[in-house]
Amino acid sequence: MRLPLTATKTVAEVKEAFHEAFPYLKIEFFTNPHQKGEGSLPQQYIKPDTLLIDITGVMKEGNVSIEPSTTTAAFEEQLQNQYSLPIQVFRNSNGVWIETTETDNLTLAEQNEMGRQASLHTAHREKGYYED
Repeated sequence: MRLPLTATKTVAEVKEAFHEAFPYLKIEFFTNPHQKGEGSLPQQYIKPDTLLIDITGVMKEGNVSIEPSTTTAAFEEQLQNQYSLPIQVFRNSNGVWIETTETDNLTLAEQNEMGRQASLHTAHREKGYYED
């Protein structure tokens, strides 16, 4: 997938494009970067209607190539290092969005599959296929 990044794009537009490619993952933007294996603070969350240029005041435009084989850590580092965009990948786990800090070494495809499997498990529970 190619993810175009321009100064006039909003956080919501980038999040939506990523989520379309990886439906069990989402990205959130934050005011400060994090280190590999670290989470981001909720008070640093950037609102969806924010323009990319307004995140850092400087915007390198371009197209990010995102492959399913890209690790979560590499994707986060690429957006931070090349575009000054601090992001965190989240995975859907039984209906709850969790930061992927403990699994940053997994590929986006592996993360997405884990989210899909967790969603299937949740759907089966909701349909009464599992006993509590």
